[in-house]
Amino acid sequence: MVADGYLRTADARLTRSRDELGRLAAQTYRMGGGARLGTFQAVLGADSPADLLSRMEGIRRISQDGEDTLHRATIAVRDAASARTDAEHTAETATRAAEAVLAAKERVEAELAEQQHRVGEVAARRTELLSELATLKQTSVDLETQRRDGLEAEARRRAEEEARARAEADAAREEADRQAEQARVVREAREREAGKPTRTNAPAKPADGPDPVTATRPAPPAKAPAADGAGAATAIAYAKAQLGKPYVWGGEGPGGYDCSGLVMQAWRKAGVTMTHFAATQYFESTPVSYRNLRPGDLIFWTETKSASDIHHVAMYLGGGRMIHAPRTGDVIKISNMFYMGTPDYYARPS
Repeated sequence: MVADGYLRTADARLTRSRDELGRLAAQTYRMGGGARLGTFQAVLGADSPADLLSRMEGIRRISQDGEDTLHRATIAVRDAASARTDAEHTAETATRAAEAVLAAKERVEAELAEQQHRVGEVAARRTELLSELATLKQTSVDLETQRRDGLEAEARRRAEEEARARAEADAAREEADRQAEQARVVREAREREAGKPTRTNAPAKPADGPDPVTATRPAPPAKAPAADGAGAATAIAYAKAQLGKPYVWGGEGPGGYDCSGLVMQAWRKAGVTMTHFAATQYFESTPVSYRNLRPGDLIFWTETKSASDIHHVAMYLGGGRMIHAPRTGDVIKISNMFYMGTPDYYARPS
């Protein structure tokens, strides 16, 4: 350190000054014990004026050297003391700086340990979430298979209904044309018999029979009235009796159920026939709004917001609760109606 260097230099100068003072003291002692006494002895012991002058010059030089040496020694003592003070101050400052550095290091290490602990917690939580996601993905694969089969069946059903409606409309239109032609022939025959001119430009009016325009419209399918409160109570009682039973994909009981299997069997107990597929169960029911929900109604979820892609169904119990078969590895239970997220559709079995 710089202060230590200054202190060593000052100590060396002080040592040299002390040596010089020692030599001066010895020389003075040899000359008689002091500057004044040395002067008297020099005067009294001189053999000649030249010897006296030589002795006086020697005494003067010794006196001058003594003063210079004493002055240098004084300065050396002061410098040494100052250097020692500076060195002590520097050492104290260095000690405080080292302590501050050590404290800062400890704080950094503590913060680093805390950060590492947090990183460990985040990594553990991430692993947990990934595990849950993997489980949900596996369930989604099963549901996707079920959804695809159900959508294909629903598409076939709709195609058959549309084909049947078109065939019925074509048959009605042909019958209307046949009746219109028959009426025209009868009218012309009557006019000839009466001697009236035949009107060929006027459009023929069909005889009594179905209106050709109306006949082309397929009649809407009959819809059964929504299930009453007694039916809903029966369905709810059946579903609650299955609480704790395991989720079984494609299960229809009695040992286990999936979501649509539980709903199907519960409402079958109440006299309402439903298909074992969540999306189809929505189309087989009467849509209702959230505000009009009542116990026994069905709640649906879809990933695409399309009713055709519904993948989960539950039965509403009232008070914001529902009963359902959640997923593989779980059991039939009562949950908050937002357990699977915000529902997308609501319907009343009918």
